[in-house]
Amino acid sequence: MSQPLKLQDLMEANGVVAALRWQQSRFINAIAYPARLVEYLGFEGEERARQLMLSAEAMGLSIKGVLEIDYYRDRNQNPHSLMPADGYMIHGQKFNLVCTLNRVATLVDNKVDYDLKGLFLKQALVRND
Repeated sequence: MSQPLKLQDLMEANGVVAALRWQQSRFINAIAYPARLVEYLGFEGEERARQLMLSAEAMGLSIKGVLEIDYYRDRNQNPHSLMPADGYMIHGQKFNLVCTLNRVATLVDNKVDYDLKGLFLKQALVRND
Protein backbone atom coordinates (compact mmCIF):
# COMPACT_ATOMS: atom_id res chain seq x y z
CA MET A 1 0.00 0.00 0.00
CA SER A 2 1.28 3.48 -0.87
CA GLN A 3 2.16 5.95 1.82
CA PRO A 4 0.67 9.45 1.77
CA LEU A 5 3.07 12.17 0.61
CA LYS A 6 3.62 15.70 1.84
CA LEU A 7 3.49 18.71 -0.46
CA GLN A 8 7.22 19.21 0.12
CA ASP A 9 7.86 15.80 -1.51
CA LEU A 10 6.56 17.17 -4.82
CA MET A 11 9.23 19.88 -4.85
CA GLU A 12 11.85 17.14 -5.19
CA ALA A 13 10.33 15.91 -8.48
CA ASN A 14 12.26 16.85 -11.62
CA GLY A 15 11.12 20.19 -13.08
CA VAL A 16 8.69 21.21 -10.32
CA VAL A 17 9.15 24.87 -9.41
CA ALA A 18 6.05 25.41 -7.24
CA ALA A 19 3.32 23.37 -5.58
CA LEU A 20 0.09 24.07 -3.73
CA ARG A 21 -2.86 22.34 -2.17
CA TRP A 22 -6.26 23.62 -1.23
CA GLN A 23 -9.55 22.38 0.13
CA GLN A 24 -13.06 22.57 -1.24
CA SER A 25 -15.60 25.21 -0.39
CA ARG A 26 -17.85 24.93 2.60
CA PHE A 27 -21.59 24.93 2.01
CA ILE A 28 -23.61 26.61 4.74
CA ASN A 29 -27.23 27.70 4.28
CA ALA A 30 -26.99 27.07 0.50
CA ILE A 31 -24.03 29.47 0.22
CA ALA A 32 -20.80 28.19 -1.35
CA TYR A 33 -17.65 29.75 0.03
CA PRO A 34 -14.47 30.09 -2.05
CA ALA A 35 -11.89 27.33 -1.92
CA ARG A 36 -9.39 27.60 0.92
CA LEU A 37 -5.63 27.67 0.28
CA VAL A 38 -3.97 25.26 2.71
CA GLU A 39 -0.30 25.21 1.75
CA TYR A 40 1.98 26.51 -1.00
CA LEU A 41 5.68 26.26 -1.83
CA GLY A 42 7.85 27.99 -4.45
CA PHE A 43 5.54 30.93 -5.19
CA GLU A 44 6.73 34.52 -4.80
CA GLY A 45 3.77 35.27 -2.57
CA GLU A 46 0.47 34.00 -1.26
CA GLU A 47 -1.55 36.11 -3.72
CA ARG A 48 0.00 34.36 -6.75
CA ALA A 49 -0.63 30.96 -5.19
CA ARG A 50 -4.23 31.97 -4.41
CA GLN A 51 -4.85 33.13 -8.00
CA LEU A 52 -3.54 29.85 -9.38
CA MET A 53 -5.63 27.92 -6.85
CA LEU A 54 -8.83 29.69 -7.90
CA SER A 55 -8.11 29.04 -11.59
CA ALA A 56 -7.28 25.39 -10.95
CA GLU A 57 -10.43 24.97 -8.82
CA ALA A 58 -12.64 26.39 -11.60
CA MET A 59 -11.00 24.18 -14.23
CA GLY A 60 -11.21 21.12 -11.99
CA LEU A 61 -14.91 21.64 -11.28
CA SER A 62 -15.68 22.03 -14.98
CA ILE A 63 -13.70 18.88 -15.81
CA LYS A 64 -15.55 16.96 -13.07
CA GLY A 65 -18.83 18.11 -14.63
CA VAL A 66 -17.82 16.85 -18.07
CA LEU A 67 -16.70 13.54 -16.58
CA GLU A 68 -20.04 13.15 -14.80
CA ILE A 69 -21.92 13.67 -18.07
CA ASP A 70 -19.68 11.15 -19.77
CA TYR A 71 -20.05 8.68 -16.89
CA TYR A 72 -23.83 8.59 -17.14
CA ARG A 73 -24.00 8.00 -20.88
CA ASP A 74 -25.34 4.67 -22.08
CA ARG A 75 -22.47 2.21 -21.71
CA ASN A 76 -23.82 -0.05 -24.48
CA GLN A 77 -23.71 2.79 -26.99
CA ASN A 78 -20.52 4.41 -25.73
CA PRO A 79 -18.05 1.95 -24.17
CA HIS A 80 -15.25 4.54 -24.26
CA SER A 81 -15.18 6.89 -21.34
CA LEU A 82 -12.89 9.42 -19.74
CA MET A 83 -13.82 7.98 -16.36
CA PRO A 84 -12.04 7.48 -14.12
CA ALA A 85 -9.72 10.48 -14.28
CA ASP A 86 -7.63 11.83 -11.48
CA GLY A 87 -5.96 14.86 -13.03
CA TYR A 88 -5.39 17.25 -15.91
CA MET A 89 -2.57 19.35 -17.38
CA ILE A 90 -2.58 22.84 -18.90
CA HIS A 91 0.36 23.41 -21.23
CA GLY A 92 1.86 26.90 -21.16
CA GLN A 93 4.71 28.62 -22.96
CA LYS A 94 7.08 28.53 -19.99
CA PHE A 95 5.36 26.34 -17.43
CA ASN A 96 2.86 23.50 -17.35
CA LEU A 97 0.17 23.39 -14.69
CA VAL A 98 -0.37 19.83 -13.50
CA CYS A 99 -3.46 19.36 -11.31
CA THR A 100 -5.08 16.40 -9.64
CA LEU A 101 -8.70 16.26 -8.59
CA ASN A 102 -7.70 15.89 -4.93
CA ARG A 103 -6.94 19.63 -5.17
CA VAL A 104 -3.15 19.54 -5.53
CA ALA A 105 -1.28 21.41 -8.27
CA THR A 106 2.30 21.90 -9.43
CA LEU A 107 3.98 24.28 -11.82
CA VAL A 108 6.57 22.50 -13.95
CA ASP A 109 9.29 24.15 -16.02
CA ASN A 110 8.82 23.36 -19.73
CA LYS A 111 12.59 23.32 -20.32
CA VAL A 112 12.96 20.26 -18.10
CA ASP A 113 12.20 16.71 -19.19
CA TYR A 114 10.02 15.23 -16.45
CA ASP A 115 7.92 12.13 -15.80
CA LEU A 116 4.32 13.30 -16.20
CA LYS A 117 2.75 9.98 -15.20
CA GLY A 118 4.93 9.79 -12.11
CA LEU A 119 4.08 13.37 -11.17
CA PHE A 120 0.33 12.69 -11.47
CA LEU A 121 0.76 9.67 -9.21
CA LYS A 122 2.76 11.63 -6.63
CA GLN A 123 0.19 14.44 -6.57
CA ALA A 124 -2.64 11.95 -6.15
CA LEU A 125 -0.84 10.55 -3.10
CA VAL A 126 -0.58 13.93 -1.34
CA ARG A 127 -2.77 13.76 1.73
CA ASN A 128 -5.27 16.61 1.54
CA ASP A 129 -8.08 16.15 4.05
